[in-house]
Amino acid sequence: VHGRVDHESLGVSLHQVGYCLSRVGEFADARPWYERAVKEAERGDVHGRVDHESLGVSLHQVGFCLSSVGEFADARLWYERAVAEKARGDVHGRVDHASLGASLHQVGWCLSRVGDDAAARPWYERAVAEKQRGDVHGRVDHASLGLSLHAVGFCLSSVGEFADARPWYERAVAEIERGDVHGRVDHASLGLSLRRLGVCLAGLGDHAAARPWYERAVAELAQGDEFGRVNAEYLAIARRSLAGCIAAIDGAQGVASPDAG
Repeated sequence: VHGRVDHESLGVSLHQVGYCLSRVGEFADARPWYERAVKEAERGDVHGRVDHESLGVSLHQVGFCLSSVGEFADARLWYERAVAEKARGDVHGRVDHASLGASLHQVGWCLSRVGDDAAARPWYERAVAEKQRGDVHGRVDHASLGLSLHAVGFCLSSVGEFADARPWYERAVAEIERGDVHGRVDHASLGLSLRRLGVCLAGLGDHAAARPWYERAVAELAQGDEFGRVNAEYLAIARRSLAGCIAAIDGAQGVASPDAG
């Protein structure tokens, strides 16, 4: 009524328009709304106070729109800006470590997607450290934490460091089994970490120890994600891994193949 514009509040509404569009996959259309939200959030509320956490969330979403269409180099810059803002906290200085961890993870993901796992790994490790601290209320999203633990393991196992990768995958399994903040377990994500544990053990030459992890991976992947959706490709890969593991064990024990003779 005094003509003062609450740019923070305006930014929230602009952000929500972008959110509606991005939720139905219209990333190109969503992006300018998020960018406008960023510009408004940077101007603050009617008292000029900037909520850096809120600003960081909009910056993160611009990055999400770009990374969703494969523009990883450009997306990384927005995610890095999101990290810098979220680390400053909200208008009261409170830091949402879970939210900060999500942006740190995405910087790592952008680097991984262009094949630079070595550079990605410290970002994933930072994500783990933040996510372990939870949100502003101290609640930990164990499923999200598990994804970052898995990512560190993958960076290591992808270059053959199976012994070092193994404990990261084990921790990932333990966290993902606990579910998200609502207790929902993503069995597909759990299955992927279980399979990678098997890969580590097989890479170390211990196929007998790898087998039960592959078996668990198949069982979990067959249950699908938190919505029950089964990824047939990942399930088939896990089954092939299990079959190869059994063949390796049989070969080591001198058991004849069913096709022999």
